[in-house]
Amino acid sequence: MVRWGVGMKYFETLFKVNPLKVELDAPLVLQETAIIKDTVDDKILLRNIFVNVANQDIVAIAIKGTLKDIFGENVKYNGQDEFTYVYQDIICEPNTIFGNKISIDLPRDARKIEVVIEKVVLLDGTVWKSNPENIVTIQRQHEIEASDEFINSYDTNSILPIFYYVENDSCWQCTCGQVNKVSDEYCKHCSREKKYVKTKFTKESIAKEYQDFIYRKEHKEELQEKLVHKVFPDAKPEEMLEKPKQEVAYHKDSRLHTDGFQKYKHVIINITILLLAILAILIGVFLFNHSTVAKSRETIENITDLFGTQLNTDNLDENGWENKGDYELCDISGTVCTASITYSKKVQYVYWFSDDECNQTEYENFLDELSRVLEKQPQEDDTYDYRWEFDDYYVYGYKNPNNIICAIFCSVDEDDW
Repeated sequence: MVRWGVGMKYFETLFKVNPLKVELDAPLVLQETAIIKDTVDDKILLRNIFVNVANQDIVAIAIKGTLKDIFGENVKYNGQDEFTYVYQDIICEPNTIFGNKISIDLPRDARKIEVVIEKVVLLDGTVWKSNPENIVTIQRQHEIEASDEFINSYDTNSILPIFYYVENDSCWQCTCGQVNKVSDEYCKHCSREKKYVKTKFTKESIAKEYQDFIYRKEHKEELQEKLVHKVFPDAKPEEMLEKPKQEVAYHKDSRLHTDGFQKYKHVIINITILLLAILAILIGVFLFNHSTVAKSRETIENITDLFGTQLNTDNLDENGWENKGDYELCDISGTVCTASITYSKKVQYVYWFSDDECNQTEYENFLDELSRVLEKQPQEDDTYDYRWEFDDYYVYGYKNPNNIICAIFCSVDEDDW
């Protein structure tokens, strides 16, 4: 009786290779070939691992190759000089591996093999056939050396990055592992742009970004305090971070209390419609400067569109801000900057600063005009002077000690945090 002890293996690997030749435009890629020995039944087996890079299921695969013994001499397969095999009646879905659980019996003296894909049948009946002229030699790709948390936040593509970018004279290999023609501008598997991958997924660029990621993670509180106190010298960073989330929860809860009054709206509308019409006319004639309002609303729309976008780390200043250019708000020229304090580097804050110093009267006029643009009166805020609340964001009004007017737009959407 054979007794299996610690360290004994059911299978023993006799030969394994990751092919360095790939056929461009093939719907299937051979990722690994191995000859293994079943140490219980004393059988020699072949195992291939494929990756479906097509956009539909694969239902059959035909392969061929040459078997050799330990001395490099050819080994016949079923009496033939060439090894052939067909995987049929299978379902290999897109972006999945296949074959790792299928073993093919080989002659007992087989120790080496070179396998190529000959034909592939797709679910719609299309038969793909190999063309030797399209076969290229690839380079070995090394996996990205970084934490899963960093990799998940580094790129927004649904297909996660795995490898560093490499290229040669005939092809380029994407971070997803796909081999593309050297002339292809986009990866045919994950659709990433070649220029983007070549810049963002080199070993050097990822090492720099990963180092920055670790620093931001280890110094999160310090960076938060620096960011908040740049604009609000007297603010507590925890108030800036927690209050928007607390207030949006309160805001949503308070709406529940107003639902009971909805049934009275038809009464109120009939009584007040004339007054509202007159009031709208008066506001339009005597208070609103239509061109100013329209321009300010366009500025605010451009600002709120920045929520959830990625910061360009190459453009950040020493405070971690990205300058987005000049914007006029309420007839005052200013500058817009975006900032992020989460690992994903998504924009949560957009700061508008007046270009010039303003006195108290100009500041109060700015607040009045901003209220008209936002069509809402502000609430007093313990930390930031005034606050306008909306479902998706808050606006804070503030004049810093240098007499610079600040309007801070803060997203309360959890997807942006």
